[in-house]
This record gives sequence, structure tokens and C-alpha cells, in this order.
Amino acid sequence: MKTKVDFVPMQDIEKMLAVSDAREKALLYLMTGGGLRVGEASMIKVEDIDFRQSFLHIPHAKGGKSRTVVLLPLVSLALKNYLNGRTGGWLFPSLAGDHIQKRRIQYIIDDLAARAGIRKISCHRLRHSFAIFSLQANIDIYSLQKQLGHESILTTAIYLESQPSHRRDEYLRSGLFSA
Repeated sequence: MKTKVDFVPMQDIEKMLAVSDAREKALLYLMTGGGLRVGEASMIKVEDIDFRQSFLHIPHAKGGKSRTVVLLPLVSLALKNYLNGRTGGWLFPSLAGDHIQKRRIQYIIDDLAARAGIRKISCHRLRHSFAIFSLQANIDIYSLQKQLGHESILTTAIYLESQPSHRRDEYLRSGLFSA
């Protein structure tokens, strides 16, 4: 049985980026370009970001574990633009001074989608989008597993099922039994 993973097409993400301010852009790039869960994005501190080495340490990942993810150049740029020199505290603070809540992030994403003229999307669909885009860019499944923080490779493998051309492309690139 083929698994269908619901993701946001790149053109819709580009529409959302076009109508976003610096904060919204940083959030959208972080979730779509980093594969973060909404709860992880809500609890990042500026001190968790290593711009020099292009890493983000997530101390509060799923299951109480921590992990380190790669920060892609556009994600880093969006974060730097948003931070505008700020070097500490919550990445996305709330008005009360604590970290932003997950519901607030979903509200921001809903608002961006509405302003961009696209249907409502969940934050988790942005994470699915990152996984699909990664496979389309030929990122290996093990690296994707580590970036997403999946304990089992089987969890990550659902994305392979939704992108059958990935396997074909891998074999064609390999040159195995080529003429």
C-alpha cells in the first residue's frame, strides 16, 4: 500500500514567504528548511544557534531528548535578519517574556497562508515538506532521519514511499549496469 504524505508545495511556501515579515520569515524558514516540530521551534533560545558552524541545538526535542540539526544558508540568513544583532533569550519570545506557544505559531502559519491566498496548512505539513524536499535534493535517508530526530529509520521511510522516483533516481545515478 502506497503511503501519501501531505506536504506544502514549494510554490505555496514561496507565496507565504512573499507576504511575511522578518519574524514570520524566520519561523517559516526554520520549520520548512529545518524540519523542526512546532514544539521544538517554540522553545529555541538564541544561544542554541551556532551560526559559525551552521548548527542548531534543540535541547527540548521529542521524548525529552536533544538533537542538533543543520542550519541551511537561507535559514541562517532569515534568522540573522530577524535577530538583527540580538544575542540571547528566546528566539521567538511571547509578549509575557516567555517562549512563544505552539498555538500561537499555528496561528501565525494560518495567517500567512490566508495572506498568501492558499488553504490552511498545519505546522506538521511544513515538517513533511522539509522531508520531501530533502529527498528530492538527494539527501540520504540516514541524514534525514537524524535531522528529523526520528528514533527509527522506519519512521523516516514513509517519505520514501511517497516519493518512488527517489529510489529510481538513486539507481540511475549509481551507474549500476549502465550501458
